[in-house]
Amino acid sequence: MQGVNDSPYDRGWAVGHMHEGLRGTTDLEVKLWDYKDPIDYPKKNFGGTELIVVYGGAIRLLLEKDDQARTVVVPTGSWVLLEPNITRVVEIVEIPAYGITVRWPSGASLNRVGAS
Repeated sequence: MQGVNDSPYDRGWAVGHMHEGLRGTTDLEVKLWDYKDPIDYPKKNFGGTELIVVYGGAIRLLLEKDDQARTVVVPTGSWVLLEPNITRVVEIVEIPAYGITVRWPSGASLNRVGAS
């Protein structure tokens, strides 16, 4: 059995391409997140599908795709499914905010920071 948050470099990622052994896979990524303070989340674009579930608090997603912008608030007990190649910024609306993110597939080149 592997431990929880074995490394400070995991940043919540429990499963994905960034790990070795049982936790390492290119099929999907799983992140357990818990924000007790506002976050500095740069604009990102993920090349796969992403499911975000909020178990507590609330987040705001600033989304862009094909020159169209949209804002979505995801409160406690809700989820959002994002199609591939949506550029997003995440803001914490209600602290603490915690939940889980599942992305598929998993690969270093799929998450582009600062993308437009």
